[in-house]
Amino acid sequence: GDTRFIWLTGAATSAAGLLAAARLLRWRLWALRERPDLQCLAAGYGWVALGLALYGAAIFLGRDQTVALHVITVGGIGTLTLNVMAMTALLRARRDPSRARLPVWGTVLVPAATLARAAAGESALASPGWLAFAVLCWSGAFALLLALLVRCASRAGT
Repeated sequence: GDTRFIWLTGAATSAAGLLAAARLLRWRLWALRERPDLQCLAAGYGWVALGLALYGAAIFLGRDQTVALHVITVGGIGTLTLNVMAMTALLRARRDPSRARLPVWGTVLVPAATLARAAAGESALASPGWLAFAVLCWSGAFALLLALLVRCASRAGT
């Protein structure tokens, strides 16, 4: 492939990550201490921003992109999915999302899974301990989401 195209792709992807991070800073999350639900959503957006910057850097440097892709998918999309599902269930059950603690604990576990998967490196099979820890954290996070969904469904009478 054309080296210039690869460099342009890497630079543009990294720039998108940096712009997403700048946007996240403009949200002034420090003013939302009483809204952990919104901070959890912002954490997912932060993982996407970081993952894009890492992915672009990996492309630009000609490195393997596996870890960066896991930062985007496990960290970013996983955190956002967990929190959007939790918030939707809480709102449907007429519960205040800012008071729910299970999504916060799930949001702690998803980044732990992300960091463990990143620690496993390019080939997860080379580090089965880190991979097992990532699986436990990920499963724990979504088990907490399941518990929340069951609670909300029983409270809503559905």
